[in-house]
Amino acid sequence: RVLRDTVFKRWKDERCEEWSDTHKAVGSVDLFAPFLPLTRRSVADVIEAHLRERTRVKRRSDELSSLTWTRPDVVDFLVSQVEFEKDHAIEGGKEAGGVLSRWVTRALRRLAQAEDTARKKESQRRAVQEGRLWVDDRSGPPLRGRSVRLEVAKGGRELVASIVD
Repeated sequence: RVLRDTVFKRWKDERCEEWSDTHKAVGSVDLFAPFLPLTRRSVADVIEAHLRERTRVKRRSDELSSLTWTRPDVVDFLVSQVEFEKDHAIEGGKEAGGVLSRWVTRALRRLAQAEDTARKKESQRRAVQEGRLWVDDRSGPPLRGRSVRLEVAKGGRELVASIVD
């Protein structure tokens, strides 16, 4: 109740909107959940948890055998992509999934495309060598059964993925 009254007084004093609109808006709030701002270390923990979960999902779907990353470089790089105001993340840990989608997925996709291209070239080379007129390429996802490692690229501007068999 005290928090709701404080918000109401502040909105009213700052004349954010008409008094009646402010009263309706604050009156429609049943519960205020306090926001605990996350520090860089806390965001790093959230990002690392997301990386571990992403690894489990990719292993379960048989997209790859394992996914590892250089510590703390990769996590620090990903944390640097989150928006902070002073020492706290503006949106808490909410950005972690998006940051992984942008940087980790991009690195894995580039590696998968390179592996797929190399596999197709090898398949074509074998077909020519064997005198076949067709190319047999039914081997599944390009990273299946492969161990992949994420690292920060030289220059520190992106992540790169590589096979570590």
